[in-house]
Amino acid sequence: MNYQPPDIAPEFLGTPEHPNARDLSNFLVHLTSDEEALGSILANGILEAREPHGFTKSLWMVREQHLSTCLTEMPLTELPRMRKYAEYGIAFRKDFVRAAGGQRVWYLDEGSISLRALNGIKDSLIEESSWDHSFWNVTPYVDLVAPGRYSWEHEREWRVVGGLAFQWRDVALVIAPSGSELGPGQAGIAVYDPTQDEIGWWGGEALEISAAVELLAERFDVRWMTADEAGIPWSSREGGYQNVGIALFQGSEAVEEQYAEFPAYVRDRIRDRLAGRIGDVFCVRAEVASHWATVDEEHRRWLEEEGLPG
Repeated sequence: MNYQPPDIAPEFLGTPEHPNARDLSNFLVHLTSDEEALGSILANGILEAREPHGFTKSLWMVREQHLSTCLTEMPLTELPRMRKYAEYGIAFRKDFVRAAGGQRVWYLDEGSISLRALNGIKDSLIEESSWDHSFWNVTPYVDLVAPGRYSWEHEREWRVVGGLAFQWRDVALVIAPSGSELGPGQAGIAVYDPTQDEIGWWGGEALEISAAVELLAERFDVRWMTADEAGIPWSSREGGYQNVGIALFQGSEAVEEQYAEFPAYVRDRIRDRLAGRIGDVFCVRAEVASHWATVDEEHRRWLEEEGLPG
């Protein structure tokens, strides 16, 4: 069966110079494997640079300079070709990524004159141990093509060294199959369903990343309560709360425990949001409820044993 490109809305096709071109795109897409990964990206407001890329990425001396995040310039009409790899993604306008330092990847054939020239520079710098040379700012954007073994030109790859931070207003499109529930319900962004070849919209106004942090902070109150709210007695003699068998956390410790999987800058912003309470002592609501239920049951049994009214 021949591949049939989907019918994409005109505003997501072409470029300003060539608005009717189906083989060109004004958008760059980062694809990811599942809903949880995409939800994390949307909540954190960053595409993290977790892996090194480029033809010199194996040199540990410059590994940090090669950590980057990847996007594709493939037109949206071609994204269904990538279904076997990923059905989730997030798209940005090319100008936004370029302003953040993003660049196209330059694929060179093995044995080509260009690659030999770059290898000559690389070998000289390695011999001189010149690890702060500007050459290493170029190499993350250069990769090899070996026909029959590996060839990625069809992906039209871009990379951003160090990752890509964004606000909600920077997101042009979210890519997800129908039935997905992404993040805490942010709105105002187009959603492309690659399984149905359709574009829909979340209604309402788009939330800023600061609003997403607000929602994360609200989750904190769902799980945690202060020691005073839990009814834990205070000991003036010991200068602290009595040990009644409930684990207690300082505010900063509770934030670390709750949001351990989020980047440090997100945890910092949540601490700022909780600034007036960060010095309080907290405990987990579920543990408090279980503890006092046990205490109440033990007290009831004691009353029965003593023949006292409950």
